[in-house]
Amino acid sequence: MRNYILVILLLAVSLSASAQDKKHKFNPKKFQADLEAYIVKEAELSQQESAKFLPVYREMLTKQHQLHKQQRAYRHLKDADEKAYRQAVEGNDEVDVKLKEMQKQYHAKFLNILPAKKVYKIIRLEERFHRQALSRKMNGK
Repeated sequence: MRNYILVILLLAVSLSASAQDKKHKFNPKKFQADLEAYIVKEAELSQQESAKFLPVYREMLTKQHQLHKQQRAYRHLKDADEKAYRQAVEGNDEVDVKLKEMQKQYHAKFLNILPAKKVYKIIRLEERFHRQALSRKMNGK
């Protein structure tokens, strides 16, 4: 779970940096399309598998995005009181738990659509894609 959170945080940092770069603005739709194309190709999903899997995957990403927005709100405390810091820590922890529970629910849905081997591969491919995207951003590509 720590690796997952680290990847998300690193991705958020890279997205923030890319927003400042006027030449290479981050395009979330392109990023998602590239991610999906990468997963379909590398996991060797058939057209039928893709047609069933991708709508459920997109649904999960949309819900995750909403939870990540909540987490970002907890990161912007400056000179707050003890109560606000406590609420931020506890709120962030609650979102972490919700993310993990949602991930578990969607993995179960994926297992109803695809063989376990492909679901496992997709999970690893998604992590790899995010690491590669971050690496490309850090290297200015």
